[in-house]
Amino acid sequence: MENQNVKNKKNYASFFEDGAIIYEHVFDNEEKQSFFLGFHRISNTVEKVKNEVLINDKTIFPFNNDIVFRGTIKLASDAEDYGEEKYLIEVIRLFIHKYVDLPDFGEKIASYYVLLSWVYDNYESIPYLRFLGDYGTGKSRALKTIGNLCYKPIFAGGAITASPIFRLINDYHGTLVIDEADFSKSDYSADIVKILNCGYQKGLPVLRTEGSDNDRQPKAFDVFSPKLLATRKEYTDLALESRCLTVHMEGNPRKDIPFNLPDEFEAEALQIRNYLLYFRFKYYGSDSIKIDEAKRIPNVESRINQIAMPLLSIVNDKEEQQKIIDFIVKYDKELKMKRVDELSAVILKAIIKLHTNGKRLFYKDIAQILKDESDFQFGDYIIKPTKIGKLNHANLNFNTRKINGTVELLWDEQKSKTLCERYGFIYEDIINSKPDYVT
Repeated sequence: MENQNVKNKKNYASFFEDGAIIYEHVFDNEEKQSFFLGFHRISNTVEKVKNEVLINDKTIFPFNNDIVFRGTIKLASDAEDYGEEKYLIEVIRLFIHKYVDLPDFGEKIASYYVLLSWVYDNYESIPYLRFLGDYGTGKSRALKTIGNLCYKPIFAGGAITASPIFRLINDYHGTLVIDEADFSKSDYSADIVKILNCGYQKGLPVLRTEGSDNDRQPKAFDVFSPKLLATRKEYTDLALESRCLTVHMEGNPRKDIPFNLPDEFEAEALQIRNYLLYFRFKYYGSDSIKIDEAKRIPNVESRINQIAMPLLSIVNDKEEQQKIIDFIVKYDKELKMKRVDELSAVILKAIIKLHTNGKRLFYKDIAQILKDESDFQFGDYIIKPTKIGKLNHANLNFNTRKINGTVELLWDEQKSKTLCERYGFIYEDIINSKPDYVT
């Protein structure tokens, strides 16, 4: 009896594969019933599976719970052929244009991101789509409109706690949609930041302790999924900032944008999700949309290329590809300019100048240069040698040695040039500049 119970144990899933068949969780809103659609890759046919799928003695059921009933997660109800991809992308763009006022390029980026979200698991890493603007600029409308088209969107409202978010992403692997994602220092925000820092790449689960007080066990949550964010400010963490494709919201929407979403909004969004489910069935695991490493964007750092190339892989139009490349190049330059103001970048410049002028690279001498250059009247503070040591080990990674108790940094020209490229300034410009603050 015990073996029989194990054999017939219920397992719940929202997506899985069985050989040449792909199964997706869908929801019939009229019947209030979840079921599976099975796509046969060989025959390109869709089969409706009502209640369960038996695979290797395991019975797999779709989720049929309050989360689905109340639309916390939006699912397709069918998989419908849309014809050509250019028609599908235009349908998506027109829907976005109807309900949100975005710049023309913002509409295109958002439209392609919707497509990317439905095949995101084809890739090792993906970007996040972020809407940046002050109060009343349309960020929330953008999230609701575009989020409704993305793959299994999970709408995380202000009242939701962090704990179910981990489970929802782990169970449904859908697109996390977060409004007002400017996180203050709280337990909730710390957990969400973990999701954002780990959720852009496969194989970076978040570990949490689960269970009762007497039996608490570590559990790994897979949080890799697309993310839609709305913020009022840029992130101070440049690593997180570099994972976001940002659309700037300007406010003052077009006069034809409705103040309130009409009744037909949900039906239109569902129709497009049904088209997009067919798109997923066609291209999930397909070699026809994959990253071409030869098309890396030159002079753009690896992290930015890493998130840009999945988006470029689903854009067939050469002109549209070039516009996205131009956007990525500009974005990369902006991030490098921000890094120039970082303390690590200032320390790097001091190191290069000291070496250029034939000086040994003692922490205390680097600290003295920074002290001489500081404007204490405007809030600069004294940077001690220990602080320089910490930043070197954390960000610069020059080798060091101790001489009579004094730490000396060891010069590495290739590392210096690489760091200059990362921080956005030219090595030759530093070594050829006048020794204005090197005594």
